[in-house]
Amino acid sequence: MMLRSKKVCLLVSFCITTALSAKGLNKQQSTSSLDTIFPGKALVNSSLISNAHSKFVLLIYARGTYASIMYLDKDIKRTKEKLTVVQKLYNGKYTNTDSVIVNSQTLMPVESYSDINTSKDSFVYHANNVKGSMQAKEGNKKGTLTKIDTAFSKPLFNGLIYAETYQALSYQKDRPFYVEDYVPGHNVKITRIEYIKDDEIVISGLRIPAKVLEMKTGNIVEHVWLNSSTQDVLKIEAKFPGFDYSMLRIL
Repeated sequence: MMLRSKKVCLLVSFCITTALSAKGLNKQQSTSSLDTIFPGKALVNSSLISNAHSKFVLLIYARGTYASIMYLDKDIKRTKEKLTVVQKLYNGKYTNTDSVIVNSQTLMPVESYSDINTSKDSFVYHANNVKGSMQAKEGNKKGTLTKIDTAFSKPLFNGLIYAETYQALSYQKDRPFYVEDYVPGHNVKITRIEYIKDDEIVISGLRIPAKVLEMKTGNIVEHVWLNSSTQDVLKIEAKFPGFDYSMLRIL
């Protein structure tokens, strides 16, 4: 689910990024004593990510009612060198698609493509450098091509595939850390992640042991349930100014 400074929410990370950007809340720097994780070295749990198809239902609750119900289909294909994640969001009126390719061991971004209702984007990544373009599909800027060429001090995770990033990371209770990710055209997002407890979640009648993560970005707090053994994302709940958000795996 995402806002992308655009009308449609596609992934939770973008909702946070957009809300923080609008309010100037994501200007924090990870200067605490906590570790900050960047892509580059092989992530031990990246091996948990395998060829898979999954589906999620996304609910936005505002002003006492459900303001939006959407579905997210996700396909993952893994080779020795690369991991390709294709995500399709739909609600009966439109389908938004994101495709991201990363290194299968480090999750270092390689390429990303997006075709959503407001723009068509294409980017390539070389270590800490990101180059590409965004073409507007509506409004006064329809047809306008915006070029982006950005360099960071270190490589960053791709914010579109936050679920795979969560799956690949390692967690210990009482050992919080920071993660920085980026979606071209948006602010860098800095998130404090902490493994706070163990829980159990029921999906399709099955009880699944889960790790619960607390994630703080600015003044936004999310709770994420990961399958205890595979670290697949099972559920996300978050509160934003003006609305609540939840995402639940249904397949």
